[in-house]
Amino acid sequence: MLNKIKNYFSEWNWFEISFITIFEIAFIVLGIVFKQPFLSTLYSTTILLCAFLLVKGKWYAYIFGLVGISVYIYISFQNDYYGESIWHLCITVPLYISSIINWFKNQQNKVVKIRKITKLEIVLFIFGFVTLFVGFYFLLKFLNTPQALTSALAVMFSGMANYLAMRRSDLSFVAYCFDDVFVIILWLIPVINGDIGLLNVLITMFAFLINDIYGVINWAKIKRIQANDNKNNT
Repeated sequence: MLNKIKNYFSEWNWFEISFITIFEIAFIVLGIVFKQPFLSTLYSTTILLCAFLLVKGKWYAYIFGLVGISVYIYISFQNDYYGESIWHLCITVPLYISSIINWFKNQQNKVVKIRKITKLEIVLFIFGFVTLFVGFYFLLKFLNTPQALTSALAVMFSGMANYLAMRRSDLSFVAYCFDDVFVIILWLIPVINGDIGLLNVLITMFAFLINDIYGVINWAKIKRIQANDNKNNT
């Protein structure tokens, strides 16, 4: 058992170990010190672990993601962010389930096999998500949702990122970075207005940005390794 654990963590570098350890401990400590709601801490710990394992290319990342995103939907609904709630319930959850199946079936050397999507697919999905953004923005305005524009942009890039991740594209982390920026803005406002209970959520978003920038770098590395392996096997 100990050997299996040792072998598993042997492929982690110092940055990965430091990053996940520091932020996970920070979320728990902040939750205790500021007496934050349990759900806020649960969301932070599970969803960051999901994001981190996605960077590592592990299919089971989405299991933690389903737990975290369920909590996020509830928290968003409580804060009247109906766009976030509706989007993640109707789109993100099904995409996570599809991704579990897709990633599990397509692995290379115990990590997801990265694929290149066609230019036509890129054009079509960008057109689709931009159209969705316009429609979603006006829906949020109709529902009097706070920060409707920021929320609609976050939803659009979140959708792009999750779709690309499901398709096993390295471009997903570029979209995730854009999503992180808009979601940080989204949650910064209530924290500034005094809702300290959401501090964990805000810090999680900053952690996401660091994680996803690293994801761009790490998936480029994985892509090179897989390309070399495929070349050597031909």
